[in-house]
Amino acid sequence: MLESITGFVNLLFSPVTVLYPPVAVAVLAVFFTALVFMLNRLIVKKDLLEDIKKRMEEIRENLTLAQQAKNLEAVEKWMKELVKVNNQYVKSTFKGLVIAIAVSVVVFPWVSTRYSGAVVELPFVLPMVGNSLTGIYWYIFVSFIVGWVINKLLGG
Repeated sequence: MLESITGFVNLLFSPVTVLYPPVAVAVLAVFFTALVFMLNRLIVKKDLLEDIKKRMEEIRENLTLAQQAKNLEAVEKWMKELVKVNNQYVKSTFKGLVIAIAVSVVVFPWVSTRYSGAVVELPFVLPMVGNSLTGIYWYIFVSFIVGWVINKLLGG
């Protein structure tokens, strides 16, 4: 494990990545995005989330029927149940959010100070960004793409 981490650090500071900051930032983005997805898979129980979503759908259907019947007691009962189940969902997904924030708090400042200048020159102009991306914008861009690909590969 330690050998793989030192190998990763050596890769980031090798002459190739020092000469080509876009490669270093892209490697960082891929590594940390994959790490966040892996930790989310370990911590957040996907089957529990699916059960909660199904339960919320059932509650919404019952709530709609109670509203159509103008049964205020049933509406209140289903609303309380919906809030309770929604809180379970938020608690379950919040763990993954904390992981992502923790990684971001460490990585973003480091990337923005190490790669503060223009890292990638674009062949077009983006509104409010221009035709070049700083290290942090490049990191976010690569991270979104890698996250989307990982999510699709894992069936999300």
